[in-house]
This record gives sequence, C-alpha cells and structure tokens, in this order.
Amino acid sequence: MVTPSAILLLTVAHAAEVTDIPAPLRGDIHLGYSGSFEQAGIEEAGETYAIRNTLRHDVTLRTEFSPYQGIGLTVGLPITASHQISYPSARAMVFEPVNGGGSFVDGALLDDPPSFRGSGVQGVWLGAAFTPVSTRFKRSLPMNLRIDLAARTPAPNATIYGPNRGGSPGGAALRLSVAGSRRMGNAEPYSKLTWQQEFPFEAELADAAGSVIASGVRLKAASTLGFVVGTETILAERSDDGMRVALDVWGGLTYRGWADRGSGVHLPSVLDIGRTAPATKGEDLLARFGVGVDYHINTWVGLRFGGEGQYFTPHTIEHLYAARTDGGSFAVAWNAAIVGRIRLKDDDPTW
Repeated sequence: MVTPSAILLLTVAHAAEVTDIPAPLRGDIHLGYSGSFEQAGIEEAGETYAIRNTLRHDVTLRTEFSPYQGIGLTVGLPITASHQISYPSARAMVFEPVNGGGSFVDGALLDDPPSFRGSGVQGVWLGAAFTPVSTRFKRSLPMNLRIDLAARTPAPNATIYGPNRGGSPGGAALRLSVAGSRRMGNAEPYSKLTWQQEFPFEAELADAAGSVIASGVRLKAASTLGFVVGTETILAERSDDGMRVALDVWGGLTYRGWADRGSGVHLPSVLDIGRTAPATKGEDLLARFGVGVDYHINTWVGLRFGGEGQYFTPHTIEHLYAARTDGGSFAVAWNAAIVGRIRLKDDDPTW
C-alpha cells in the first residue's frame, strides 16, 4: 500500500507544469525523486500503544510528446526504491474475550517489533492530455486549462503484503485531473482537481517471515479525490534563453476512501486468526501545505525542489480491531526533479 505522501503527488506542483503542454513536435522528459516520512500513533480507548514510522524513497520517469497543438501523450514509470514500515515502540495484541477480537490495552511491550521493507515498479501510467484553452492560442481566453486522463497497469504480485515485498498499490487505476492557471503580473495562481480510482485485485499474503499464508485474497488500494491551490511567483526570467526562477506555495485537501489490504503490516501485532483475510482501512482526510522552487536554467533544462507537511485525520487501521491512528499523526515529504526538453521543431522557445 502506498503511503499518504506517495499516493498524492510525488513531484512538486508548479503552475508552469500543471497547465503546460509541449508545443507541436516537442517533448518533455521528467526525472523526479521524492521522499516521505510518516509517523502515526496507534491508539485504543484514548491511549496510544504503538508508534508506526513509514519511510519511502521513490523515483519517477515521465515523458510527454505533443503530436499536435494542444494534445500531449504521456508515459510514466513510478519506481519505489524503498518502502519501509517500522515500529520503534509497540505492544503485542492479545485476545479480548469480551468482544471476541484483539486489543492492545493489556498487551506486553514487544522486544523486537516487526518491520517490513518493499521496493519495485508500481506499474506503468499511459495517458493523454488536452489543452482546450491556452494563452498560446490566438483569440483565446487569458488563462490556461489542462485536462489529463491516464491509466495504470496492475502489478498484483508486487505489493508489500506478499512474499515479494514490492512497492506497488497492486491493481489497475484510472486518473482524471483538471488544472487551470492564469498569469497575473509576476504571479501565476493555479488550481488542480485530481480523481484517482483504484480497482480491486487478487494477491498472495505473507507473514513477517515472508511465508505465504493465503492466496487469491481480494485487495484494493484507496481511491482519492484531491484539490490543490497555489501561486507561483516569478522571481527572475529572461525571454532570450528561457531562464526562469520561481517560488511556489501551495495547499490542498484530499479525501481518501476505504482500502482492503493485508493484515498485520500497518499494525505491529494482530491475531493469527485474522491474517488470512483482507482488513479494511477507514476513510480519512489529508491536509497539505508545501513550498517549492522552480529553476529553469535555460530552454532545455530545468530543476525543481520542494517540500510539504501533511496532516491526516484519525481513521480505523483494520476494521477487525478497535485500534485507530491518533490525532497527532503527521507526514512530511520532499522532492526534486530535473526536466529536459526535446524539440523536433524550432518554434515556441518558451516554457
């Protein structure tokens, strides 16, 4: 299961990128790195009994080519270099005879809490982008609008819940996003709405030792609906060679739906009787705030750096048990990207 930081945006959201599209017969190549750290307290009956840390490192390669004005074809390859879940402080779950479930309340401290590490390709994103309104077009409105539709291939054997300990969400997915921006002096405010639908899949489940304990279990990552608003402020730019420096500040809110995932990975200890069945994660909201710097060295090469803080509302971790994340859970993310431009036609030298 992808963590909150990784589900949303693995690259910095810049106004010049969320609505930009290559000129005809021109392409872009994006190579991005993103990292995130999430800390969640696990509480029951108002007391915190465990701390869960999640550390990720991801690399994304994305290309976009425009065969005709206002149309872009996109291919993305997100790769999880490392996805680690650990418990620096945790208690063992014990059977609770009153409700017939498990509880951390009377559990003993774990001397050696479990940890999980996964990596691998998440899948391949194939998509198309359209710009029905752009300041590049003649007789157009003074704004930019971009619509993206993309699909991700499934990778059911590459989740962190199976013996391969991969980094993929597992199933196929569809993503639709609509972004708009407008240049106003040295500022370019923008907004972006993104809906991502995850589809169920069947996979193997493995215990902490990596042994398969169940096959053909139906899982599903959380679908999301997110909205981001921000403003990119141009600090310096030159029209002759394309140099540009900008400061980007953004904020957003994302709804994350329920998810079916393997038991005993997002909790430090669970009852053996529930390990072979999917466990449902509850819905929650994720608030985000970030700052980034966009530096176009020239027309051909650009660099981007950014970071953000995230807060997610308390939610049920596994529907089988009463444990929830506490109100002090948070995440931080950081990212960097290098962007290259390839031109097969010498026109429109601007970004």
